[in-house]
This record gives sequence, C-alpha cells and structure tokens, in this order.
Amino acid sequence: MKVFYRIAESSNKEHENRRVNFQKLPNATKQRCLLNTLHSFPTAEFTIFVDNITESTWSWLQELEASNERVNLVKIHAGSESKSMRALLDASWNLTDDSEIVLFTEDDYLYLPGVEHKIIEVLKYAHYATGYLHPDKFWDPSRGGNPYTPMENVSEPTQVIKTSDHFWMITNSTTCTFAATVSVLKADKDIWLDGTSDPIGTSDFQTFLKLREKGRALVQPLPSLATHCLRGYEAPLVGLPINSWEEL
Repeated sequence: MKVFYRIAESSNKEHENRRVNFQKLPNATKQRCLLNTLHSFPTAEFTIFVDNITESTWSWLQELEASNERVNLVKIHAGSESKSMRALLDASWNLTDDSEIVLFTEDDYLYLPGVEHKIIEVLKYAHYATGYLHPDKFWDPSRGGNPYTPMENVSEPTQVIKTSDHFWMITNSTTCTFAATVSVLKADKDIWLDGTSDPIGTSDFQTFLKLREKGRALVQPLPSLATHCLRGYEAPLVGLPINSWEEL
C-alpha cells in the first residue's frame, strides 16, 4: 500500500472562511495526526504532499524523512483543497502497478491500530474504502444528515460485508480520505477530473454519487477505524475500545 498524505497549514482564503467556526480536537495537531497515521499503517510507503506550511513544520518534516525510510516529501504549490487533491490523483495515475492500493488521506484524521490490513482486505469486495464512519450517515437529513438517511440513527439502504475481523457497509459517499487500487483510479479518471475542477474544494459527495451510478461500490467500517478531527464530525464510538477519540 502507498499512502498519499496531504499536509497544509494555510489555504485559499475562501476555503478558510467556509470553515471559520470549525474547531478541531485539542490535541489533533498536524504532527500528531501524521505520526498516528504512520504508526497505523506500519508497512505502507508514505508520500507526503506538502503545501503552504511554516518553516518550523518543514524542518520537522525533513527530520522525519531523514529518520524514516518509508517517508518521501514532495512540495506542491496548490493553494486549495481541490488543487492539492488533483496533485495526489495525478501521482496515482502515473503509478505503473495497477494492483497497488493507494490511500489518500488528509492531515486531520486519526486512525486506530490494525486499520491497514482491514482496508487491504475489504478492497477485495469493493472498489473504494474509507476507514472513517461519517456520523452524518446516522443523522436525520433535517439536521444536516446524508439525504439518503431516512431518519435519526437509521442508515441508508445498504449491504453489510464481513471480512476476517471487521464489518463494512456499502455507502453512497465519503470525504477525500479513502483508498482504491490504481486500476480503479485510472478507470475513473474522468469522474475525478470533473470532481476536482472547482478551484476551491473537491466535490466529494457528487463525485461518489457519480461513481455509484457507474457501478462502483464504496464501503465504510462498522465500527469506525478512523475519525475526522473536526468537532461535531467525530466518528461514533459505538463498538470501539476507546472512550474518546482524544485518547489517540
């Protein structure tokens, strides 16, 4: 598996304004999220795409690269979420091994131990997989839930997949933190080009709906194997061996 990791500390002003009222978990710093991901994917090769960071963070990343043979730094000058996502997609389309699994992940996620082999295994059954059980899959649409969710605490119509040590549900969409094989990413290139055509943000929801219309299956874990670190968007803790995501 290859992990394509995006890290940035400043972005397009319009994108920042959209997120002005968002707060992250208090200890979910850029460094801690990256180190958590490195620890959670112990055999994966990491390419860290670096966009708009401070000198101190750049120095820390260089030290990390020098001390860890699995880490490779690539500086990009994207300036927005969609443009940085396009940079990662471009890199995946240039890979020659079509069977390789690529995990795209943003710099504000935390993972539980054991997630790597679970994602690899479930991609035998689905085209796309995420480790993040998005809480909006169980919110009533009237309060911002997924529009295909019929009522509070009830998911969209789905199928459940059992792998060797986890359950997964088919879902209609997720964030831009997900995994797929290179062959799938190449075959879906036209949809991803359209989904990253906005100069500010990736149209992840609409993109995954288009992929579903094409016949692609996206799965998310039951229970969650990761969380987004924005307050209010933490994955449900049901079934997990932790009492709070802040424990990570």
